[in-house]
Amino acid sequence: MILLIDCNNFFVSCERVFRPDLQGKPVAVLSSNDGCIVARSNEVKALGIPMGVPVFQVRDLLRKNKVTLFSSNFTLYGDISDRVMKTLMRYCDDVDVYSIDEAFLNFKIGASDTPESWEGLALTMREDILRSVGVPVSIGIAPTKTLAKVASELAKQKREQGSGVASLLNESMRIEALRTYPIGEVWNIGRAHTRRLVGHNITMAGAFCALPTSWIQQHMGVMGLRIYYELTGLPCFGEMGVPSARKSIMSSRSFGTPTVSRDALYQALAGHVASVGASVRRQGSCASKLSIMIVRRERGDDMRYSYSREVPLSGASSDTRVLLKAANALLQEIYVPGARYIKGGVLVSGLMPRTLAEQPTLFSSMQSSIQAEIFQSDAAVFSCVDALNAKYGAHTVRLAAEPNPNKSMTTTKHDRISPAYTARWSDIARVG
Repeated sequence: MILLIDCNNFFVSCERVFRPDLQGKPVAVLSSNDGCIVARSNEVKALGIPMGVPVFQVRDLLRKNKVTLFSSNFTLYGDISDRVMKTLMRYCDDVDVYSIDEAFLNFKIGASDTPESWEGLALTMREDILRSVGVPVSIGIAPTKTLAKVASELAKQKREQGSGVASLLNESMRIEALRTYPIGEVWNIGRAHTRRLVGHNITMAGAFCALPTSWIQQHMGVMGLRIYYELTGLPCFGEMGVPSARKSIMSSRSFGTPTVSRDALYQALAGHVASVGASVRRQGSCASKLSIMIVRRERGDDMRYSYSREVPLSGASSDTRVLLKAANALLQEIYVPGARYIKGGVLVSGLMPRTLAEQPTLFSSMQSSIQAEIFQSDAAVFSCVDALNAKYGAHTVRLAAEPNPNKSMTTTKHDRISPAYTARWSDIARVG
């Protein structure tokens, strides 16, 4: 049995935990540079404001309806997400964290379990999370992950009635739900397959399930068959369907002010290297290649000139110092003195599992043994660095080459950021 827990309007809900005066009022959360709307309360959705719209396009509508805006506060959101997941682990040992606001719980079915008992468990979990963390959730119950995603969407429609729980545990419920469920919203069906299906007049998931499996395999391959079987109640994904480790990771940003300084460029790239290095370590990987990108624009010239260079690393690594050394060498090759640079970025690729990167080679067992010890020592250092930054906020511990987050020319704009109430001692809420 699969239970999918989906936090409702998660970023907005996190802000409301410490601002109960905003319950029932329109609230939106902005992107990293306060440019676009990335999270909306139901009240904002009712105003017809779309996801991702630039703020300047709807500024009058926001002002007219007194919408409260917040800058993204990922330190707060990450900590609250962690609290939600830890609450779920009290109920189930097998928890697949799908994203910052979603998780699959995989239960074994007992002889005495009934649809009513599963719904009762879901209601208990929902009340527990709301009471202990303060975040409302919707819970979908089904025998497969794909059906659980469908059920969670149905659960969101029941929030107004106070339930927030929906199940697809019998055949009639499943058929009725899929009959009106848009094919483009089915989990793991991408845009290309959606266009192909709609082109054949298959617009609902129910119609998709009525197709011959031979047609699905011919037009959509093995993944299409897996989706079909999941929708009919046969589990196929298991650990699949949960995002796999990325093969490449990139960090880039435009500069607030153009620069001609090589030192300023190096410092900006150092910040990006630190960011991708932490991401690589977070997914338990090492990078085998690194590339940098810098963009320049001449005075009075609307054209942008982009330059990039890639280098293979001598050994796969997630050590920020190793990545930074490679980035610096590439910068020396492509930097042009006197040119005005407006953007920079770093890409790491050829990512492999850390355990594979640590394996000794056939012809250098002694050297590999020494390297492995260094590898483990460096891993321990950055494990500590990452833990401190996660606990006390990004950039708490950083390399000397990294930019000061308060003075960086790439500093993210967050004029409306709320305190990190649960993740920083100085931001703990005061009463009285």
